[in-house]
Amino acid sequence: MHSDLPTFSIINQGEVWKRYQTIIEMIQHIEKQNFILESMKSEYSIPDQTRHIVLNSLSEDLKENKKMFFEFLRNFITFSMRGTQNLDIEFSLTLKEGIPFVVDSTVLVLEGRRESIPAEIGQRFGEEILKSTGKNFLSDIIAFYKGEEIKYDKMFGANFERCSLQLLQELYPLQCYYVKIRLPAQSLVDHDITI
Repeated sequence: MHSDLPTFSIINQGEVWKRYQTIIEMIQHIEKQNFILESMKSEYSIPDQTRHIVLNSLSEDLKENKKMFFEFLRNFITFSMRGTQNLDIEFSLTLKEGIPFVVDSTVLVLEGRRESIPAEIGQRFGEEILKSTGKNFLSDIIAFYKGEEIKYDKMFGANFERCSLQLLQELYPLQCYYVKIRLPAQSLVDHDITI
């Protein structure tokens, strides 16, 4: 091994931050498309047929851009796994009796910098966690989290900031649970989450 060659982690750090900036730009583009789509839905001065065609076109374009974003995100996660940066994903969801869970937020966290990402990613991750559930959501979430925590603690040397689980129970007026899970983003790749 040649000592005068730069290590991959030094080269990788700059590239990770460049790709992270691209992620942010892609998110901003998707948010703009969402805004335009929502604005068009409430624009009644355009004839219905024309508005319907435009809405379909915008919806398809947005759907394709989200797919491209997710593929780029998966590649970004895989690339960052080779470096020294901590890249995590955090999502919050609400569980109510008799109602499927609702994703409140999905956040990508790179070395303390937080960036909201499309909720569909948290939705798919939540579906993965609860796919084998009967009615015991909390037991499934806790079991999933404990398995992930053990795996990543061994992998990353018990870095307690990388994995966390928060559960809050609301009793009145309707019983529900608020769940916040943070795991290394590698978990998305390991569980083959797709949108």
